[in-house]
Amino acid sequence: MPVEFCHLHTHTQYSLLDGASRIKDLIKRAQKMGQKALAITDHGNMFGAIEFYNACQEASLEAEKAGQPGLKPILGMEAYIVPGGESRTKREKVQGEYDRHCLLWAASLEGFRNLMKLSTAAYTEGFYMHPRVDRELLAKHGNGLLASSGCLGSEVPQVLLKQDYEAARKVAGAFIDIFGKENFYFELQNQTGAMAAALRSEDAQSLAAEQKKVNAAVIRL
Repeated sequence: MPVEFCHLHTHTQYSLLDGASRIKDLIKRAQKMGQKALAITDHGNMFGAIEFYNACQEASLEAEKAGQPGLKPILGMEAYIVPGGESRTKREKVQGEYDRHCLLWAASLEGFRNLMKLSTAAYTEGFYMHPRVDRELLAKHGNGLLASSGCLGSEVPQVLLKQDYEAARKVAGAFIDIFGKENFYFELQNQTGAMAAALRSEDAQSLAAEQKKVNAAVIRL
């Protein structure tokens, strides 16, 4: 029996200067590959959420008319978070960074509403180079949300790379305290390996080595 798969970490044209995939093209591609769900997790915003949801509903209606399965929309955001548990009101770098990434998905209507609150507060209260949230906001608006340890730009991987395993374990524990153990996931990625093989540059090789290190530690976590 084939293993079902869907993309949960996906950037569209609404990830400004970062994503190029158009929503309707993404949906068509996911359906062509037989996927039954698709997430949208744009960087720092939810600008495409309604367009994405409506396009998935429309595509599902057409598919069902043809006797095919529909496509479930999963609404999320790759938020920018102030590192180290610092406040969103801080207007200077923390640990040498403006912010890190934090991947979030709505698991319910309450979660979707909380994502909107987080996105709004990130712009109105936390904006510094990027629209940022902090752990206080996540704790306040975390109900109905799922989260993951994220990509190399996220806090758990960055602490693993710049500090050590025990420090990263404490950061992961802080997120588990916020979201609950059943709502926080450890994310594995491997696109840097393919990139390194294709580009054969020192930067690509370095990224691939970092990803390998992070994946090993994340599996241990």
